Amino acid sequence: MKDESSEDDSDVGCPICESGSGCDHLLLFFDATDGRADGGVVDPYDFDEIVAKAFVKVLKEGTDLNWHDWRINELFEQIDDEWAATMLTATTPELPESLPIDFVFELLDVAGGAEHSGSLFDQSGGYCESAVRVSYAEDPVATFEKAKHLLEDRLENDINPPPKRRRKRGEA
Repeated sequence: MKDESSEDDSDVGCPICESGSGCDHLLLFFDATDGRADGGVVDPYDFDEIVAKAFVKVLKEGTDLNWHDWRINELFEQIDDEWAATMLTATTPELPESLPIDFVFELLDVAGGAEHSGSLFDQSGGYCESAVRVSYAEDPVATFEKAKHLLEDRLENDINPPPKRRRKRGEA
């Protein structure tokens, strides 16, 4: 993997153990050219499942909800009556489209992942180059679990906002 923005021609490796590739710290290797995850412990579709379950909960309640994150809100607005009916009866409900990969990388970052900040290209698949995004973590499994819990908490707070704390007299 090469960093297009780097002065030298050396391979980009793990920022934790500095190995060239295939280390245990790989959280997500995403081939942006093909739009698919090609390595690491993260399956971006796990985040889709979490959001789909939250959407089903809201659809069952029949609530009109404005989600705090605009990307979640846009996905929710894509659900028409036919799609809603399918989601409500499905064993495993699906979103109309996957969450944007930027959103997934943001969740991983907040959970403790470290995305490489350069413009990466990989030629491991042969002669053609692929634009890639890569994130690492000291403990990738724990970071992935934390990111999923963060998303679940965000969605739950949108559905059931915590009560506002009343100020006591004399409190600023």
